[in-house]
Amino acid sequence: MTMPKILASTQGFIDIIDLKDDVVILNGGRFRIVLETTSVNFDLLSEKEQDAAIFSYAGLVNSLDFPIQVVIKTRQTDISKYLDYLSNHEKSEPSQALKEQLQDYLEFVKQLVVENTILSKKFYCIVPYWSLETQKKDFFSPFLDLLSLNKRSKTAISPYSQAAFEDAKKIFERRQEELSWQFRRLGIKIRRLATAELISFFYQSLNPEAQNTDSVKNDAPGFQTAFTKPATI
Repeated sequence: MTMPKILASTQGFIDIIDLKDDVVILNGGRFRIVLETTSVNFDLLSEKEQDAAIFSYAGLVNSLDFPIQVVIKTRQTDISKYLDYLSNHEKSEPSQALKEQLQDYLEFVKQLVVENTILSKKFYCIVPYWSLETQKKDFFSPFLDLLSLNKRSKTAISPYSQAAFEDAKKIFERRQEELSWQFRRLGIKIRRLATAELISFFYQSLNPEAQNTDSVKNDAPGFQTAFTKPATI
């Protein structure tokens, strides 16, 4: 007689336990915020501007007393709506000269899509915070947690206190303000992702094949439930 194989649930390997007040709440008293940043084309800067950017970035890194994580998300861009817009505009254009220019431009864009993959890049800065209870864990705790990944389940979720959550929100306000000032020196603007945007952010990360996430934006509360269901024997 063979024992039935118990399949591990995907949800058991995801640390996120809640998204609340624009904050990501992780298992074990850990919190995160996600900041979306603009970008700067470094190659288009003059030599002096490049030196100033490098100096400002070095100052940013050296001034921080907390870690940050930089995430770059690259996705293939769907420009079908843009092509439809050009086509409709070309049909309604009264000037024959402008109509011909629009036709040439439309053909150019179509050929560009055929020969090249159009990609879009978005840049994010992840800011962490650990509650005091988490900081008191010993040095070997992360390694022990890693070894016990296959045993994790919903029953193993470590709850967080409301006091720790309120402390995290205050810390994040100060850290976001500090980063905003430092990034402005680089010519970069930042903004914090709201709860609905965080849902879309993680949904796309867990489902990279999902190009259209309008349903997530339009029905954010409906996506605050678990993304996956526990496996059955």
